Amino acid sequence: MVSLCPISHLTGQSVLFQVLEFERENEQLARTIETLRQRNEENIDLRVKDVERENKRMAESVKDTNHRLSQLDYEYRDLQKEHSQLKEQVEKVEQTEEMNGRLEKENTDLAKKVATLQLTVEKYETIEQELSDREVRAHRYSNTPASFPQS
Repeated sequence: MVSLCPISHLTGQSVLFQVLEFERENEQLARTIETLRQRNEENIDLRVKDVERENKRMAESVKDTNHRLSQLDYEYRDLQKEHSQLKEQVEKVEQTEEMNGRLEKENTDLAKKVATLQLTVEKYETIEQELSDREVRAHRYSNTPASFPQS
């Protein structure tokens, strides 16, 4: 009769040897599994630490970026104020330049009037002098004997 059990034809010693061999192999596999679990746990720990470091780095980056954004916002508001002030100053300068142009034109017109008045005064003085000279001559003629009527 042929046995269907593969172990049945083995001797007790060979079965014991195989059992010991399986136990050693089982222990080796258990150690391998434990080593793999430890490595996996270490890898998980390393990955968690890496993620925590990256998270910390990114949090610092966000903090720095927010700080820089706050600074830029403050600078922007200052620049807007400065722009507004400069715009007002430009308007004042334009108004001053416009007024200066009007005053220069008025000054030119007044200078022409002064020149005209000076010419008029000079002519008046000349005419007055001529009139005075004629009056003196007329007075001289009127006081000379030839100017008296003879009777």
